Amino acid sequence: MAMSDAPHTPKPRARASDFSAGSSSAPRPQPPRTPRWLRAVGRLLVTLLALLLAASALLWWWAGSGTSLAATLARAAQYLPANQQLESRDVSGSLRSGGRIGWLRWSSPTLAVEVTDIRLGWQLAPLLQRRLELGEVHAARVEITPQPKTTDTPEPPPTPPTSLALPLQLGVPFRVNQLLWAGSPAVEAQGLVGDYRFDGRQHRLAIGAVELAQGQYSARATLDAQAPMALDATVDGTVRTAVPGGGAALQVGAHATLQGTLATAAAQLQLQARLKPEPTSEAATPPATAPASKPGASKPPTPRTTPAPAADPMQADLAATLAPWAQQPLQFANATLRAVNLAALWPQAPVTKLHGTLQAGPTSGGAGTAGTAGWSLQAALRNDLAGPWDATRLPLTALDASASYDGTRWTVPNATLQAGTGSIFRLL
Repeated sequence: MAMSDAPHTPKPRARASDFSAGSSSAPRPQPPRTPRWLRAVGRLLVTLLALLLAASALLWWWAGSGTSLAATLARAAQYLPANQQLESRDVSGSLRSGGRIGWLRWSSPTLAVEVTDIRLGWQLAPLLQRRLELGEVHAARVEITPQPKTTDTPEPPPTPPTSLALPLQLGVPFRVNQLLWAGSPAVEAQGLVGDYRFDGRQHRLAIGAVELAQGQYSARATLDAQAPMALDATVDGTVRTAVPGGGAALQVGAHATLQGTLATAAAQLQLQARLKPEPTSEAATPPATAPASKPGASKPPTPRTTPAPAADPMQADLAATLAPWAQQPLQFANATLRAVNLAALWPQAPVTKLHGTLQAGPTSGGAGTAGTAGWSLQAALRNDLAGPWDATRLPLTALDASASYDGTRWTVPNATLQAGTGSIFRLL
């Protein structure tokens, strides 16, 4: 066999696949497929979020409508307890910006509150911080009426509070043109202006001005929301009282403080009050034929401050200890009066000029019935402006009496009453 002289060429080998990084020919891994149920949940969440946004936008639009305030009041009345009622009329405005309520009445078995011509507003943004800020709440008239008892069943004793916390911080500036207590006796106050605040720990009330009888008063008070619920209240005012027989009215300063605690049955309050004449500012009256002022001449007299007339100015001092949840709240009292006119301090009271002392407190070494402490009262008073009831006067000229209370009934061991100039009645 003949051998070929041609050179032997080796057969080329198949090229191995290149799996090195960056090779364009490498197969790409398939991304994992999202489970079908997870995609369904995602679509559901997106749908719910869209519905929530749409509902919020619809609620925001409704809260700004002119009927939202009336609808909210009507709905709120349906959620009150069965023995309470809320009625309203002539309501206009919205939940977003406030509005006007022509007439609003809330009633319970013991109390009814009727408010006329309310204008109110509030801010919604602070609600995100659990705070409700109202604009000035202005009411033309507020009438509070105690409801008569429907049965003769004795009421249970009040339960001492242990907490007075609110779910939201609150700010309410308010103004009431006329405030009326329609009980017996009726009391009317005018021009009440104030501000109430709750910061989560303490209630604060500031009364800038209120007119009662012949006085103008201001007040401030703080009350802790949690036990022992410390209370600190101060009242200041000015009372104008007429001088018997005519003449300029006198100004009397009034100052009272109430301090103590309200929580638990052991709560106790200390009351201090004082009335004293205030200095009055009066101008000296120049002579009727005063010559014209010349250069270098002395200046006319300027207004000066002089004390109130010394002839029987109205004065009083009162100290008392109160137990607000006890069967007999007044534990101790001591009052000294001088020329006190009750009509200047309290509406519907008679015109008086009282001098004397009042003392009240537990009986020494005695006890009342059913384990209650005995209580006694002594009064020695003189009235220099006695007169008939129909002339808004007090018929009594003098009173000297003592009385005791054993928890169920009063006993008057002796009393001397003088009416007019010579009638004296003695009760023994």
